[in-house]
Amino acid sequence: MARYSSMEQRTGPRYLASLMVRAEWDDPDAGHIVAEGTTENVGPEGALIHLQDRLPDVGSRVQLAVYGEEEGEEQKLRVVTEVLRLERNPG
Repeated sequence: MARYSSMEQRTGPRYLASLMVRAEWDDPDAGHIVAEGTTENVGPEGALIHLQDRLPDVGSRVQLAVYGEEEGEEQKLRVVTEVLRLERNPG
């Protein structure tokens, strides 16, 4: 049986944090997309974010708005970021 190994490519620490986010990007086929989700972990060099329906392509520029942990909490941070990796969860 084949054995697969992957090397951790993240730099810097990651902290478990479940924050609400809104992601916006332009898709050549579907136009302007707005998706909401939550973070799994965050750090000074990146974040792992779960979005429910649509996902941007790797390399896409995404406007990301980060809110607090409670629903309806005001916006804490707004950044433009780049998608480095996708993990599709069929479940």
